[in-house]
Amino acid sequence: MLAAGENERDQAIASLRGQTHQDYEFFIIENRPNKEAHEALYSRFMAEAGRVDIFFKLDADMVLSRNTALEEVANYFAGNPDVELILFELIDWYSDTLIPGLVITRSTARWPSHSDQLMVDSYVKITGKNVHVSDRQAALAIHSPDPSPLQAFRFGVHRAMKAVQDDREPSKKMIDKANIHWNILMHTWANFLKKGDRRMGLAIAGAELILSRGSRALGANYMDRSIADLFDANYLHASAETLLGLLGKTWNDSAANTERWRSVLSAQ
Repeated sequence: MLAAGENERDQAIASLRGQTHQDYEFFIIENRPNKEAHEALYSRFMAEAGRVDIFFKLDADMVLSRNTALEEVANYFAGNPDVELILFELIDWYSDTLIPGLVITRSTARWPSHSDQLMVDSYVKITGKNVHVSDRQAALAIHSPDPSPLQAFRFGVHRAMKAVQDDREPSKKMIDKANIHWNILMHTWANFLKKGDRRMGLAIAGAELILSRGSRALGANYMDRSIADLFDANYLHASAETLLGLLGKTWNDSAANTERWRSVLSAQ
């Protein structure tokens, strides 16, 4: 598990401890920069490859949705020897949609070193088949069901960073991933209008920070201290009504807002 102050940390661990399948080892990498944390995780996975069968990466905001999750995964791999990776989409609290995702692999998977600071999960190498599960009923986990306000703000920052990818040249941007993350933000705004939870509005406020200033001006890291400082200075006490007033003019016009995002995405 990777953890960086998520409000659901204890709940996520409890959902793991309550699994019917108990033949697993659990370790946590906590409070390290995103890139460094992933490098440590994948290095440990590969170092343990000769001793275990399956690698199961959880973030501390992923709460398993049923106590048979590990048993289902173990049984599926046992019955499908040609499958090497499964991607389960998650039920996302912010957007009320299915989002990527919970990645589970056989221990034959490998993660080569790379310099990408943002899309840190995108470089796994497998030789077998991969399975993509996009089904709400089949989803193994709920993503961030009870975020803190700062956590919600950081969620928006991180998604917007992946939506604009201003850390790289236009020719090297992962457009398919940019579209996924932009759609998550648009659905989060719609869910905010529907449910009025200020944390959804804070996620959009975080995204707006990146769209208006760019990620490089903010350390290109959603966990950068400057993000927390900006949250404290501008949004710590912002109500849902205040956020709606601040953001509504831009985000209520979905066509113009999407065109604005595309302009940022295509910029040098």
